[in-house]
Amino acid sequence: LYAFWAILLAVPLAGNLGVAWLLVEATTAASALLVGFSGKPPALEAAWKYLVLTSLGLGVALLGVVMLAAGIPVGGLTQLSWQALSTYAGGAEVGLVAYLLLLAGLAAKIGWAPVHNWLPDAHSEAPPPISALLSAALLPAVLLVAWRSERALAPIVGERTAEGALIGFGLVSLGVAVPFLWRSLPWKRLLAYSSLEHMGVIALGVGFGAALALAGVVVHLLGHAVAKSLGFYAATPLLA
Repeated sequence: LYAFWAILLAVPLAGNLGVAWLLVEATTAASALLVGFSGKPPALEAAWKYLVLTSLGLGVALLGVVMLAAGIPVGGLTQLSWQALSTYAGGAEVGLVAYLLLLAGLAAKIGWAPVHNWLPDAHSEAPPPISALLSAALLPAVLLVAWRSERALAPIVGERTAEGALIGFGLVSLGVAVPFLWRSLPWKRLLAYSSLEHMGVIALGVGFGAALALAGVVVHLLGHAVAKSLGFYAATPLLA
């Protein structure tokens, strides 16, 4: 738990895409153990699904990171810093492919549809405090990495294209989440689909890119963190 929390705190502080990717991957190893903490078969299955699907997604993101690194003229430890990403010289088309691979891979960790399949199971089977951390802290932390990548690579792939990809993930996530929110579901599973919907709304705000939209993103992130923490902790006496 302490390792997971420490890594989560480090993700927003990373000034380098490569370091950020390593930290996000490290959260998977720590949190998968916490998802299956109860040892019950459904919890172990959810932890395994979470581990496999997010690791596959981050593998796709790593391919995008490698493609970006190959096209950045600056060498050394600062090659993948957020500032150095804007110096990518491998061409707009290759840069776009790398950006989409990176975004699609991170989407598996953020829980954006259609690569969100681990999210309902992991949130519903993990202990409530872990579900609160996964939803209120992990998803926004990885989304911040995607946001920073979009800002750094927008001059390369085009502002509208970079923002359009985020808007696409946001719309698909909303389209998948809303029908489940209308149904009668177990409490924690309902909160999981609510997290999917919230991440979709935040993706739309980041994709719109206007000052008012970004202010709404910040407010929504704060509200999401408080609401999901309260929601999952309220499930504790219900499950006891």
